[in-house]
Amino acid sequence: MEYFYAYLPNKNEKENVLNSLNLKENQIYIDDTENDDIRWNDLVKKLKDNDKLLVPSIDCISSEEVSLKDKLQTLKDIHAQLLTIDDET
Repeated sequence: MEYFYAYLPNKNEKENVLNSLNLKENQIYIDDTENDDIRWNDLVKKLKDNDKLLVPSIDCISSEEVSLKDKLQTLKDIHAQLLTIDDET
């Protein structure tokens, strides 16, 4: 299954991303408040082995280094595939 996650505090950026995705609403998880991982926690409960997680770029997973490392470790533990939409990262 494919899912999308991002921390996107900017509403315009959020709208642009949502319009560009070809996913159902229940596959999209966006946190918009710093240090608020409510949607991330919901997503982690759904992720299974070999699920694909799409992100705009690595820096859209978290704005803090420690949180980013924790989230990447969680994905590794679950064996989820992380795919970036932005080829530059």
